[in-house]
Amino acid sequence: MTTRANSGSSAPSGLITKIVISAAFAWGYTQSDHLFNTQYFWVPTFALILALGAPIALARVILSFAIRKTRVAIADTPSTRHGSARWASLADFAWLRKRRNGPFWGALEGKPLFLEYEANALTVAPAGAGKTISVVVPQLLSIKGAMVVSDLKCELAPMTKRARERMGQPVYCLNPSGTNVDVLGEPDAYNPLCILHDDWMHSPADMVADAMGMAHQLHPEPATKTDNSFFREGSRNLITFAMLWEVIDKGEAATLPGGLRLLRDPDRLREALYAASVSDLLSGELTDRANDFLEKLNNGDTRQIESFREGAVQSLAIFSASGRIADSVSRCTFRFRDLKTKPATVFIIGDATRSKVYEPWVGLVAWCAMLEIKRCRTQKNPATFLLDEASNFRVDGLPQSMMEARGFGMRFHVIIQELEDFKRVYGREALEILLSQTEIQQFFASRSPGTLEMLSRRLGNATVKTDNYALDGHWPRRSMGETGRPLLLADEIRQLRDCLLFAHGKAPALVGKVGYHECSPWNRRGYVGINPLHGKRLKGRTRLRL
Repeated sequence: MTTRANSGSSAPSGLITKIVISAAFAWGYTQSDHLFNTQYFWVPTFALILALGAPIALARVILSFAIRKTRVAIADTPSTRHGSARWASLADFAWLRKRRNGPFWGALEGKPLFLEYEANALTVAPAGAGKTISVVVPQLLSIKGAMVVSDLKCELAPMTKRARERMGQPVYCLNPSGTNVDVLGEPDAYNPLCILHDDWMHSPADMVADAMGMAHQLHPEPATKTDNSFFREGSRNLITFAMLWEVIDKGEAATLPGGLRLLRDPDRLREALYAASVSDLLSGELTDRANDFLEKLNNGDTRQIESFREGAVQSLAIFSASGRIADSVSRCTFRFRDLKTKPATVFIIGDATRSKVYEPWVGLVAWCAMLEIKRCRTQKNPATFLLDEASNFRVDGLPQSMMEARGFGMRFHVIIQELEDFKRVYGREALEILLSQTEIQQFFASRSPGTLEMLSRRLGNATVKTDNYALDGHWPRRSMGETGRPLLLADEIRQLRDCLLFAHGKAPALVGKVGYHECSPWNRRGYVGINPLHGKRLKGRTRLRL
């Protein structure tokens, strides 16, 4: 122990001694330098050599210190042997940020992060995570193109309608309940059967296929397969017939409430089947469908046909003439196909107090919007589907549409509370498609153990240094090693105040949540409307200037 202490203190004391001796000989050199040209030349030479001892020793000490520090820095710098995961910096997205016309995702290194995407995006945020103020509303304030927005609680439209209009866009609000008409104005309307009427007038060969697709949306298969597919298919066939006959019989005045009335009245339905059985419309397709049902009725198989009819009536019951939705689907004040030629914003507004009635209607309107926009071949103005609370309604074929979206000038931003919710509605395979077909993925602190573990694995492992200590006599001796560690553990993700962003194949980014009320000019009075569910204007310190 004494040896270690003396060796630790001898170096500076020895260097001081050398400096004093060198200084003395340097003084002696200055006093004897005139002897160089005499026989005593060795005196100043000897003094000079001894005077240089201290600078040489000092240089050795400095060089030794620099080498030691360099070796320590190299030793402290982890390699990538056990993983190379890291956090993305602002420089990773520099080429995307130059455009500055993409959606707003938050703050990275204290700067606003605008990232454009061409395919699709996903946001997973549990209830109370602040997704409305930090994701949904900022998206509506920053995306300039046409948009179709699901607004199940009627909060997004009152907040952003004026802001969207300031962009020069007409705003249509499908609002059957007439909520907040003082802000939103008179409700707009959209009749899904206008698609079948277009077919009847211009392309009859597509009419049956479109009616079958709409029937599948109205009476879908469950995410988990069951043994009742035969009866579901029978109900869909009956819905298809009712919609086809309604359009052929009434033309532009055909509505889903009219189809429901036809199915609810067995006598009227039988008359329609007999009339269709002798018709040559749709190349005999209508006749074949009518004869199939009549054959079951004439053979006394009423229980089977009644099961079909009951299932069809249940699926169309939300369009009952006494309900609020009936008027909203009885006429058209706009067409979705026009969004590709003239950008506009459409809010599909539900009613959270009547979710069982409104959510199937939201899904149907979104399905019709996707179909109309797909068939508008112009790529002039891509349309963004902002599907908030997307697991609370079902759009038939949504995963497949996301795979095809880019080619048809569409993109989807799916916002859900948990990945398990999407799997519950669409199935496990659909969840895999969702994760593979989204170019930008944003995750807030989750509460689902499965999601937390998945995110921890996806972030990858980083190589970190480890310190080990062993007793060498009475003195601890330090040794260093390396090991792999997840960039964030599941519990660390659960406690995050910010959000994780996976974008464009870059390293994951830890992005700060910033509400619209913390961004200038969005936080100016009157720029964003008051959320009717809260009843007051949000106030906050300005954190970002856009």
